[in-house]
Order: sequence, then C-alpha cells, then structure tokens
Amino acid sequence: MSYHLLNIEASVSYYCDEDEWIRTIETAKENGWKPDGTLYDYVYVAEEESFDIDDELYCMYMMIIAKDEYFEWDGNYIEKQNQIVMYEDTLYLAAALENSGIDDKLLDFIKKGSFRICS
Repeated sequence: MSYHLLNIEASVSYYCDEDEWIRTIETAKENGWKPDGTLYDYVYVAEEESFDIDDELYCMYMMIIAKDEYFEWDGNYIEKQNQIVMYEDTLYLAAALENSGIDDKLLDFIKKGSFRICS
C-alpha cells in the first residue's frame, strides 16, 4: 500500500509507495538526520473513528481508545496512524535528503513543513 502524506498547513498531498518512503527515512538517517519522533494526534484519530456517528457513548469510547494509543506511541515514521511529523523535524529531514537522489517532488513536499502520515 502506498503512503498518503498530507501537509498540515497547505493541505497539499503527496503519495509514494512503501519502498520509496522507507528508503527516504533510511537515507536521511544515514545522512545524519536524528528524528525527533512523530506526534500521535489522538484527537484527530478519535474524531476520524467516530465521524458521522451519533452515538455519544461510542464517541467517548473512541476518545479513550485513542488516548491509550497516544500513551503507547513510539514516535515512528513507518506506521500509518495519522501521526504528525513536526515542522522543525521536517527542516532537518529535508536538509539530510538534499542531493541524496530522493525524488525532488518528495523533497519539495517535505520542505513545506509539518505533515501527517495518513492511515
């Protein structure tokens, strides 16, 4: 399955296959990038899970589940859990990928700032 990356500010999307994304992360690490870790957006996840559902109890249940997942989150960049790559991290990620042979369109996307790794 491909990755859907969504810029937080500009609502611009980028799609890439799994191999390309994993290779991008590995290349950045090889070039000195020290990942800050992603942010698990539990409010977004809970809202996504309970969107268009009128059952308040179910919505509360989803908030609790999402909150539990938040406390267990390891900050990874590979799972597709609607996590956020924060702005400062994107700057260092982009710097580590300069002249590395990574697709220029992906690099331009990363340079735009914070983005979500969509589920």
